Amino acid sequence: MLFLGGLLVTSHGHSVLAADDINSIINKQIDDLDQTGLPGEVDNPYDWVINLIRGLLGTLAVIFLILIIYAGVKWMTSGGNSEAIEGAKKLIFNAVIGIVVIAFSFAITQFVFSVILKAK
Repeated sequence: MLFLGGLLVTSHGHSVLAADDINSIINKQIDDLDQTGLPGEVDNPYDWVINLIRGLLGTLAVIFLILIIYAGVKWMTSGGNSEAIEGAKKLIFNAVIGIVVIAFSFAITQFVFSVILKAK
């Protein structure tokens, strides 16, 4: 009876020791997962807003680039018609102003978010 009791105490002691080892292994793996930045890490909402604004400004820049190309084609195919040339010049001028406004908007956005993220 003493022998069986000793076996139970010894085997129970080993299982507690093994459980501590398993818990430390699991905790170490969770810590390693946190360091890799894999799923489970919460996304920064500022990053989402920054990417949205960059996407919108990039889309607007492409639209104005297409407008400049369209105006250039319109000018080239005007056949000397002064009204068509003046319309194309106005379109190019307005598209350049639009691109400048977008560039300044992008620069201001970058500056503001860099200040916000540093202050955080």
